Amino acid sequence: MYFQQVKQKAIGLILLKFLFLGAIPKVSGQYIFNDNEYIGNNGDTGIVSISLTSPMPVSNKKFVPEKKNWNGPYRFQSQHKKTAPTWENRNYIEIGNYTDGVENGVWTYTEQTTALKIEDLQVSGLKYRINTVLKSHKGNWRKGVRNGDWIYEVTENPIENKQIVETLKYRFENGWLNGPMGYENNRDQIKVSGQFSEGMMVGDWIWNYRDSITEHRLYEKGVLISLERYSNKDTQQWMFPLSTRCLDALKSRDKTGDLVHYPMSLTFSDGYPKQSQWVQLQKNGLVALEYIHERISAFLPSWKSEMGLAFGTNRCIYPLNGEEELQLSKCLELRQYWEIVLNQLRDTLYLVERYPQQQMLCNKLRLWLQIQDDRFNYTQTWREIMETGRLVYYNREGQLFEFAQELLHADTIHYPKGFELIKYPSKVENFMSYLVENTQARIDTAHFWLDSLIAIQKRYELSKFMLQLSAQIQSTHDSLLRTCIVDTLPYGPFYGYLKDFPVRFLGEAFERRYQSFLSQAEIQKEQSLGDSLLSDLKRLDQLRYRSLQLNKLWRFIDTFYTEQRVDAFTFERLKVRTKKRFYEQLVAYTLAEIALQQNMPLTERLESTLSLRRIFQSFLGVRDNQTNAFERKLMKAKNHAERRAIWESLYLW
Repeated sequence: MYFQQVKQKAIGLILLKFLFLGAIPKVSGQYIFNDNEYIGNNGDTGIVSISLTSPMPVSNKKFVPEKKNWNGPYRFQSQHKKTAPTWENRNYIEIGNYTDGVENGVWTYTEQTTALKIEDLQVSGLKYRINTVLKSHKGNWRKGVRNGDWIYEVTENPIENKQIVETLKYRFENGWLNGPMGYENNRDQIKVSGQFSEGMMVGDWIWNYRDSITEHRLYEKGVLISLERYSNKDTQQWMFPLSTRCLDALKSRDKTGDLVHYPMSLTFSDGYPKQSQWVQLQKNGLVALEYIHERISAFLPSWKSEMGLAFGTNRCIYPLNGEEELQLSKCLELRQYWEIVLNQLRDTLYLVERYPQQQMLCNKLRLWLQIQDDRFNYTQTWREIMETGRLVYYNREGQLFEFAQELLHADTIHYPKGFELIKYPSKVENFMSYLVENTQARIDTAHFWLDSLIAIQKRYELSKFMLQLSAQIQSTHDSLLRTCIVDTLPYGPFYGYLKDFPVRFLGEAFERRYQSFLSQAEIQKEQSLGDSLLSDLKRLDQLRYRSLQLNKLWRFIDTFYTEQRVDAFTFERLKVRTKKRFYEQLVAYTLAEIALQQNMPLTERLESTLSLRRIFQSFLGVRDNQTNAFERKLMKAKNHAERRAIWESLYLW
């Protein structure tokens, strides 16, 4: 018992001696609110002292007033403590000034963490270690926008044996990072220096790593031109291959030319594949850039959320031409059909595998199907990029095209004693055309083997094939009923295309055709009726799929105006569009088009969905300052047909 009392008294004395405890004095003319009534910039609750434009009524003094009424000095403090086994005290203070409810002037953000760790406790004494870390962030605001010089520092043991272990100096101008930047991290032995211009990396950037390694990068308008790496042993240099469009943009007198007007990534890409050396070369410096980006937003989570990527590299924009638009739509549809044909081949293969005479062919097809699954999954990211309209940010010539050729030009089937190469020759030199041609070649190969398996199946058990066709028709019909009646939410407003499916296509009309197919005695006519019925069901499913994809793209466009969106390929936040008038005209046209198509034949509905898809894809590439001419044309249009012609001209623009 005595030993425990000695232990607790010793710990208490140490905490009183070393832990930093802050307090806020009451300032005349200011209002102070206690814990849990206000959340500071760092997300903690604490004590806040504010000044107001006019005095508060006595009855309201227990509620924190709205920020628009704040004027004058401001101070916020929060404190958090932890007890055994690790005693820790964390104090956070932010001091600044508000003018008309927004930050103005010099602001400081300070966090001091003091941790006490008991290393050994004996009768002879107490052995402990105290570690104090002070993080400070200081800079200027002007009318709620970061402006001027900023500095971030991390100091260990600030009272005794002071050591500055991390420093970052940078500058803002009107909310953009502009001017020189210097970063030093003594823990990781990294130094970085460079220049920003409106958030984009420009000029000569220098990295100094441990082991006397130095890296020089040259950026222009956010485009990485070259990289040199020096060490005591050798020197390496790389000139980055840039597309013609990117080079033309760099030569342009315009500030950015055809470049995008905000940072896109900390790693530069002009359409390089992720696996290429040009992306891998930049990974050494990526950790330091991520550190810098994190420090720039230290204690400012709200600013970070609104700003997204504060700095980085640029990308050229490569709008799709009319031919590419057609190839894009065709590629996405072929990809969907590719998956369907592979499933048909897999189902038929399952039936034929029971015959011992066909084991060699079946083993070969199993291996080939595995390769197709691998290719399909590997290129899933490409599909997502295409469907969300982000293909305009990727150069579709050069390395990306070469990478697609290297990946898809042939399949190698490995056997226990050798291998077989299945090639898909092509003469095209365009990325989109190549994807279309290669996917079609794979579909043709699958069809060839499917026909072979069907012929084998017919020779052995023709009646079972008809049962399979019948089951496939019924399962497709049931699937359409489920997706079009039970779960309509994923289709959004585009469910208007599908509303009459149950009555017009899947009800009595289907039953009559299905019974006619089942009762047909002649085998060739029976197969013809079954194939025709299944083909129509697949067209209905195609319309359902297009409606689903249109709604996804519709929601993606809507995020431009309602929230920040995240790039699925690079995981950066992109800026939100602010001009909504052109978008509202698109909404009105889309709803009118859906209403017009509700009673139309299936062929016209499919054409309508294809038209809307082209319009949506084109809409993604249009900037706010380019819509005025289209808006005037739409205002003058007298009917829906004229508006359709105007909207469809957008993807040719």
